[in-house]
Amino acid sequence: MLVAYVLGGYLFYAAPYLLWAVVAGLASFSNAVWHAGFIASSIALAAIAMLWLSPGDPSGLPIQWMLYWPLAIVLQVLAAAFTAVYKRAHAPSSSVNTDAAQ
Repeated sequence: MLVAYVLGGYLFYAAPYLLWAVVAGLASFSNAVWHAGFIASSIALAAIAMLWLSPGDPSGLPIQWMLYWPLAIVLQVLAAAFTAVYKRAHAPSSSVNTDAAQ
C-alpha cells in the first residue's frame, strides 16, 4: 500500500514535467524554451501548494489539486510561447547591412 501511495503521488506530481519533457523533446525546442516549460510546471506546483495554506474546503477534499495539471499545461504553453517570441525578437538580424561596417 505504501508503494502505491508513493508511486501514485510521484506520478501525479511528475506528470506535467514528464509531459513537457516528451513534448519538448519531440519538438526539439531551444534550451531556453525547454527550461521555460519546466519552470512553468514548478510555478504551477508552488501556486497550488500555497492554496493548501488557505482555509480548507468544508468537505475536506483537496479540490485545489484538480487545478494543478490544467494550470501547469497553460503556464507551459504561455511560458514557451513568450520565451520563443522574446528570443526571436532579440535575435541578431541577418538582414543587417554589412557594407556599412567596411
